[in-house]
Amino acid sequence: MQIDLAVRIRWWRELGLPLEEIRFMIGSPERAKDVLTQHQYRLNAEIEERQLTLLDLRPFLQEDPMNYWIDQLPAR
Repeated sequence: MQIDLAVRIRWWRELGLPLEEIRFMIGSPERAKDVLTQHQYRLNAEIEERQLTLLDLRPFLQEDPMNYWIDQLPAR
């Protein structure tokens, strides 16, 4: 039983579930589905946010690279 729980905890951590929520699910197994559903919503929101960031990035990839140069200023 303990090994089974340890495997589940590791799996939940790999899914990005915070330890506080894992503790809650262990203490209130009847609420585990609610916790996992909330985590799913968070992950979906993160995916959407990253997709928007990618859209913002695309125009920069179409531009010519910015050229930088270093000028030596005279000492004062």
